[in-house]
Order: sequence, then structure tokens, then C-alpha cells
Amino acid sequence: AALAVKLRGGDQVVVAFFGDGASNQGTFHECCNLASIWQLPILFVCENNQYALTTSYRDTTSAAQISDRAGGYAMPGVTIDGNDAGEVYAVVGEAVERARQGEGPSLIECMTYRWGQHSMRANLRDPRPKEEYDAWIARDPIKLLEERMRAEKTVPRKRINEIGKEVIQDLENAVAFGAEGAEPTVEQMLAAVYAEHAHYDEPGPTGVREITYVEALGEAMSSEMARDDSVFIMGEDVGQTGGIFGVTKGLWERFGNDR
Repeated sequence: AALAVKLRGGDQVVVAFFGDGASNQGTFHECCNLASIWQLPILFVCENNQYALTTSYRDTTSAAQISDRAGGYAMPGVTIDGNDAGEVYAVVGEAVERARQGEGPSLIECMTYRWGQHSMRANLRDPRPKEEYDAWIARDPIKLLEERMRAEKTVPRKRINEIGKEVIQDLENAVAFGAEGAEPTVEQMLAAVYAEHAHYDEPGPTGVREITYVEALGEAMSSEMARDDSVFIMGEDVGQTGGIFGVTKGLWERFGNDR
């Protein structure tokens, strides 16, 4: 998505959310590397809730903080209080503006905590110390934001109380809707699972000629790239080299380095 934004010249900024456990996966490092090389408008936001399933990130991460890894990819990295809505808003805003100015990606590590288990499975042990759990739960981000608004008087006390009542009412309405609603039909359950198959009527070949498999692939790519400016090729040695087997030979010269 971030590459598409850059190629199309838009001012959108992409945000990728992931947990502390995912930061040890190869995909994370590959994405950070390419995003930095190509100076893509993307924010990598790590929701560090301390545990990947039941394993503490401190037992699996060599760096003191996950944001320290940003330096290896020549991008700014910062660790913030993920339970402080004001700090999150300010830091993310700065990173978004930086991306819009063409200065590339940022890595933001939000320190927070998981209130419940990793999933709804009830048979997993909870390795978290009670003292640690209680300390984090006391720092409920919603509670902290409310206390801040009351202290700074940025929102009238009456309005804060009204918001609390409105949220509770919305939750009660949602629960009632789920409990009292009819069971979904099979069609409704499949609607958000399977996409309808698209069918395109393409003209048949105008003639028959004999070419190699490599030539056929190259012609197909060239034809699509000429037809649609949003089509690009990604892979190893596909640029000036033209691919190990010559499949993309000539495409770099014709369509340029960006594609």
C-alpha cells in the first residue's frame, strides 16, 4: 500500500500495526528494510503489550527496546507510553508529517498491556505476575485520558460524564442486539468470507506463432505494463539484468526504474 501511494504520488500515509512477538519475524525486518530503501510513507506501530501469547518479549528480544531496531534500517525509532492518548497522538502526528514530506518510514513502539489472555482459549496459563498486572491495569488509558481532561479542564466535567453514559448505553445496545437478533443465514455468513468470482471476456488470439516460454512471459508482462500504469514488477535481478533467465529483459529500459 505504501509503495502504491508513492508510485501514484498521493499524500496518504500507511500505518502497519503489529505486536511485540511479530517484531521477531523475518517479515518485519524485510518490510523495514525495503520501506527505508524506497523511503516509503509508512508508520510501523508496535503495540508492545509485553507478551507474545505467554512469552515475555524480554525473553525473546535482544534489544532493550523494539524501537532500537530502527537504527539498523536508517529510520527514526521511538518508544512511547502507549496508554497516554495525548503522547500517542502527538508522536504519530509528527511521524505522519515526516512521511508526507517524503522523509520515509518511522518505527513507533507503544508500551502497553494486555488486559486479558492472548485469545479466548481458557486453558492457557497466565504467566504474568499479579503485581505487574495490577500496576498496568491501574493505568487504564481511558481512565488516564479522563483524569487528564478533568485536570486540564479541556472538556467540561458535565460533558465527560455524558460521554461515559453514552458509551455504556452503546455497549448495552450492542449486547442486546447480538443477544436478541436472529441467527444469520448461510448466505450472510458467507458474505464476508468468499468474494464473488470475477469473469472477464478477453479476446482470443488473432493468430498462432511459436515462441519460447520465456518470451511468452516477457511479452505478457510488457503488454500489461503498457496497458496499466499501476502494474510493476518486483523481484531479484529483474531490473537492468533482465532476470536470471531473461524474462524481464528490456522492461527496465522501456518502463523505467520505478516500475
